[in-house]
Amino acid sequence: MTDMDYGELFKQESGAVIFRSRRTDRFIPVEDMAQGRQGFIEQFFGGDVSVLYTPIESANKPRLMVHQVVRHSDLALRAYEISNSAERSSDEANWLRAEHELLPGS
Repeated sequence: MTDMDYGELFKQESGAVIFRSRRTDRFIPVEDMAQGRQGFIEQFFGGDVSVLYTPIESANKPRLMVHQVVRHSDLALRAYEISNSAERSSDEANWLRAEHELLPGS
């Protein structure tokens, strides 16, 4: 089962990648994010992102298997484009549509 959340991705000194959820204010380790895409995750450090993920429970320690990531700046741009189109709606509906388009499966 996939879910979506928003927050920030960063790397600890140990090298572990962590997702800080803004929704729950929790720090959650990210597991096997790159899936063979070397350097993929680093491009998302240092800014707000939305993630599509599958939760993993192991020994009562939650982790995330992240499938897709999109920067909020990219979402904002797409929502703005939608707001200037004939298909525009409320700001919230434009944002949700942008999330749906940029995070297929959300």
